[in-house]
Amino acid sequence: MTKEANFFACDCMEKNLFLGIKFSTMAKKSASAPSTIQNNNANDFNHYKLITVGIVIGLAGVFGRFVQDSTLASGIANVLVLIGSVICIKAVLNILK
Repeated sequence: MTKEANFFACDCMEKNLFLGIKFSTMAKKSASAPSTIQNNNANDFNHYKLITVGIVIGLAGVFGRFVQDSTLASGIANVLVLIGSVICIKAVLNILK
């Protein structure tokens, strides 16, 4: 740390300032804020298992597109990609809900 930067840091701490914000007012605002209870289940493990299943099904469809050049294989691959995408979107919307 240079001498000027050290002086600036010490000067700011003495004035109780950091980038123009007083620490004491920040502490008062956070202490007076009401606590809220959030009943979200975004970290539920089942959401992420569902996303993983959707990704695996979608990747199977993507790999299926490159296996053969037949309309049946391409159709099955497209359906797998669609199913995987729908599963992933459903899981993400459940997390956001």
